[in-house]
Amino acid sequence: APLDRGDFRWEFLAPWLSRDMTGGEKVVVGTTFVALALSLQVAFDPAASFADHLSQIALFFGYAMGNPIGYRVVAIVAAGFEICAHSFEVQMALEPAKDAIPIFYNSLFVLINAYYLLRWLLNKQKLAFEPLQETLFERCFEP
Repeated sequence: APLDRGDFRWEFLAPWLSRDMTGGEKVVVGTTFVALALSLQVAFDPAASFADHLSQIALFFGYAMGNPIGYRVVAIVAAGFEICAHSFEVQMALEPAKDAIPIFYNSLFVLINAYYLLRWLLNKQKLAFEPLQETLFERCFEP
């Protein structure tokens, strides 16, 4: 296996392979995992909503990923599924006593992760200073 660069570790889903997987193999293994995980979750917890099940699968992929930016994107997707599960699915009507706390916390998680994702994106931008601006910047912010 190659040096871990924070990418998703496919070895978690196919530990019997001693080589890197091709793109097609990753699609087959990933699709099989999602289908099997959904089937087992529905069998063991039929009362949970479909979006709730998808949230759990998204969290698995997030936790198996070492890349903090990738994890934040997956966390936003998982929280979105949770919000849908508590807002729209199963009962088709909000039960404030039961749904308000999960919706609040998942909305908060979306905002926090979106903030850090935006900060990362902004830090990736290159600024082009004119010579005078660059000198001023260096004088003000260098230690």
